[in-house]
Amino acid sequence: MRFLLALFAALLLPCTPVNVGAAQADDKDLPHWTAIGVPIFLLVANAAVQDELRLSIKQRTEVIGLVKEAEEIYRGWSKLDWNLRDQKIVTEQMMTSNRLAKILGREQLKRLEQIDRQRRGPVIVMDDSVVAPLRLTREQRQKLELLADRNRGGQESLILQLAKTDPKDNPTRQKFAEGLLKLLADGCVKVEAELSDEQRKVWRSIRGKPFDLGLLFRSRPVVVD
Repeated sequence: MRFLLALFAALLLPCTPVNVGAAQADDKDLPHWTAIGVPIFLLVANAAVQDELRLSIKQRTEVIGLVKEAEEIYRGWSKLDWNLRDQKIVTEQMMTSNRLAKILGREQLKRLEQIDRQRRGPVIVMDDSVVAPLRLTREQRQKLELLADRNRGGQESLILQLAKTDPKDNPTRQKFAEGLLKLLADGCVKVEAELSDEQRKVWRSIRGKPFDLGLLFRSRPVVVD
């Protein structure tokens, strides 16, 4: 949990051709996430995701309320120790899950889940509830878990390098964002290479129709005062 938060917090880019900024990125009292690593309440607040889900005006307005409520839960983040931060995460996740179940329709929830799985990349093979339908052999499971761990390590390396980059060096920071997208795409290809034809069909069904993750970088989450 803490590794993921640290990973997601570092990759913040200014509003350039590739934008990795999250909502309220200038608010030091709230946690910061990468565009790829935002929590679900900000993922569904992203304009590109809302368009993909075909949200109505009413639903978009309700999501704005969800974002504000979630941000209030995270208020004071910078002053808390990790135990209290973990408590906030659990509280926010439960609230978000309950609210989205009322805001979104069944197919919209399903599509949001698919987009979430795609942006998480190979790491989803570590989730039993996700990969159970694949019926992996022990050897496949071991290979895929190693692949997922290496992919996560690659993400961490990119983040650490980015942290040392001048915030005004937009070309370099854009290169890191593109590198992260490539890492996720390559990871998916490697996962499929370890699967049988039948398993590959199930894997693609789990992930759903491909969503352009680059849109998460170029489109800021929707925030309305």
